[in-house]
Amino acid sequence: MKSGRKIIELLGIGILLLLMLAGCTLSGCSGVRRNGSGSQEEFDYLITVGLAQSGSSSTWKTANTESFKSIFTEDNGYELLYEDAMLDQEKQQKAVRKFIDEGVDYIILSPVVETGWRELLEETKEAGIPVILVNHLIDEIDTSLYECWIGTDFHQQALDIGEWLENYLESRGESSEEEKKDEEKKEVIFAAIQGFIGSYEQIERAAGYEEFLEKHDDWNMLGRQTGANQRETGKEVMKLFLEQVPLPDVVIAEDEEMALGAADALKEAEIEKEIILVSCGAAQ
Repeated sequence: MKSGRKIIELLGIGILLLLMLAGCTLSGCSGVRRNGSGSQEEFDYLITVGLAQSGSSSTWKTANTESFKSIFTEDNGYELLYEDAMLDQEKQQKAVRKFIDEGVDYIILSPVVETGWRELLEETKEAGIPVILVNHLIDEIDTSLYECWIGTDFHQQALDIGEWLENYLESRGESSEEEKKDEEKKEVIFAAIQGFIGSYEQIERAAGYEEFLEKHDDWNMLGRQTGANQRETGKEVMKLFLEQVPLPDVVIAEDEEMALGAADALKEAEIEKEIILVSCGAAQ
């Protein structure tokens, strides 16, 4: 189910962008085409698209990038310029400025972090280059600086985790009445392996699980540490949590790669206690 849903989302992004860039009838965008003018149907020119990807830190992001590359081909009437920021905002901003200098027709931006984009987006607007945000949103009141955002409700993802945990912990309490009373009094200790700090998905997912933690007096956060959306780093953070006393009952990974790393650490540690590991995202 997860795999199918992911493919639909990836194709949905690509198809929607294909329709938007072909004539921008969905958003009314306009701009100077680097390759001259002509009939879209006849492909007299190639629409030039600059893709500023945030990174390739997960199999999902790799698949996302490959989806773009498969859509924006010469056969479909596009020239794709691709830049991987490798989770470095400064590098990503340089890539966008490079796209401006080269006079691309459109820019697709998956921001590394939420903040710090106003000046650059003002430059793209002045240059007449529409910007489409994908995956991550930015913290910007002036929405005229970009055409639209295509992404996921990361906040709701975290709320869904909370709902699942409530149901799971309740179902696990199928025992004697006396045992149930003891379980009701027991504190549930959480730990969080955070994503790339300052990114839209990290901020929204953290806000989501903070919201469901507030609903339960006996659900408390032991600690948080960034795993920077990397499997190996997630593994190292999990090792740190396993050195804590008491051990966490639940570990939330804000990213699927970090969750896989945390699972690796749990296997190696051979902890007797049941530790619930939950994650947002879905790796291949």
